[in-house]
Amino acid sequence: MKIVAALLAAIIAAAPTAASRRADRQQPPLVDAIQRQIADRHGVIWSADRKLAWTDFTGAVANADVGEAAHLEYGLFYGVRCTGRNLEFRVINAMIPADSWVLPSVIASPADNARTLQHEQTHFDLAEVHARKMRKYFAGLYEPCLRTNDDLAALADGLIKTQSDEQKRYDDETRNGRRADAQKRWNADVAARLNEK
Repeated sequence: MKIVAALLAAIIAAAPTAASRRADRQQPPLVDAIQRQIADRHGVIWSADRKLAWTDFTGAVANADVGEAAHLEYGLFYGVRCTGRNLEFRVINAMIPADSWVLPSVIASPADNARTLQHEQTHFDLAEVHARKMRKYFAGLYEPCLRTNDDLAALADGLIKTQSDEQKRYDDETRNGRRADAQKRWNADVAARLNEK
């Protein structure tokens, strides 16, 4: 499972100057810049109303010998920008179809088909849990715009690493979805975490 992360903007200003106010007016909204980057990769943005389908997995099969029946490539695309002392942080979880794949034998097998697709959906849902954690974390930072660009990027990268570690643990504990009991526990746990307010 490869994690794609993009830092789109990191503009830190201790106090708004006339030049920084002009620059802020010229920059597109952060969410637009992130969505444009996702659109450039034909990304599918996570939504509670839209589950993954095998038609989303358009990439060529790669590394099938490592025990993967399918591979979901996704990214926590994020950007951070300060205007004076006001932090703007955005993160969007999106899957990348061209880098995601499934073995034809999985699609042909009714039992493997549903089980494997649910495993990949739970990966995607778990990434969304961590995207929400990132939003909450950055919203709670004290005086974030007094930090350097590198410091803010390091904070985001640390949160992405935590997410990546949990994704690996998920694969290990479920044996890539082949342990039905562990898969069921993870599905329930991730669904409950998505429902937390």
